[in-house]
Amino acid sequence: MTKRICALLLCLTLTLGLSALGEPLVGAHGVNVPNVGDVVTFGVYEQDNVLSNGTEPLEWLVLEIKNGCALLYTKYVIDWDYFNSGNGGGEKKYVWKQNTIYEWLNDDFLSSAFTPAEQALLCETTPYGETVGRVTLLSYAEANSLFKSTKARIGLPTKAALAKGAYVWEDGGGCWTWLRTPARVYDYTQRDWDYMDWREAVCGITGNGSMDDWGYIVNRTRRGVRPAVWVKLH
Repeated sequence: MTKRICALLLCLTLTLGLSALGEPLVGAHGVNVPNVGDVVTFGVYEQDNVLSNGTEPLEWLVLEIKNGCALLYTKYVIDWDYFNSGNGGGEKKYVWKQNTIYEWLNDDFLSSAFTPAEQALLCETTPYGETVGRVTLLSYAEANSLFKSTKARIGLPTKAALAKGAYVWEDGGGCWTWLRTPARVYDYTQRDWDYMDWREAVCGITGNGSMDDWGYIVNRTRRGVRPAVWVKLH
C-alpha cells in the first residue's frame, strides 16, 4: 500500500510539474531578470482553443541576454499563416517590413498579446543594431546558433494552432516554422547557390528541428508562427 501511495504521489508530482508555467517575466516590483535557458511567461494569447475561458499566458524560451535585453522565443508554435498573403515574389526586393506577417506581428498580435506597459519593454532594434520591429521572427543565424541541439529547436503546436490547420511532421513531431531570412536558390546565371534577393521564399525550421535554407514560397503555403521579442531588462 505504501509503495502504491508513493507511486501515486510521484505521478501527481510529475503531472503538476509538466503543467506548471514558467516564471513571470514581469513581477510585482518590475522585470525579473532571467537566465539563458529559462522559460518565462510574458503576455497572453489564445492557445487551448477554448474561447470561453479567455486567453492563456504566453511561455517564452530565453535564448540570449545582451546589453540589458533578453531575446525571447515562444515555447510553442502559436499560429499558422502565410509569410506574405499578397502577391509576393518577382518584382520587389525582399524587405522584412514589407511582409504581411511583419504587419500582423506588430499590429494585431502586438496589441492583443501585450498590455501597454509590456509593449513599452519591447525593443524595435536588436543589441546588434538590426531594426526588426517590436515583434519579429528569428533569423536563420539566430535559430542556427542559439539552440544547444537540433531537438531543442522543434516547435510543437498549440491546440489553437492545430485548429487553424497546423500539422506536425512524422519525423520529429514538430511543425515547419517560418524564419525571417530569405531562402537559398540556385542561380543558373552564376551556376552557384546564393540567397535570393527577391521576396519569394524564406528559410525555416523543419518539424524535426533541422535548419531549412531552401524554405517555402511566401504566399503559397501557411506555416508555423513562433514570435520572438527583445525585452528590456533594466
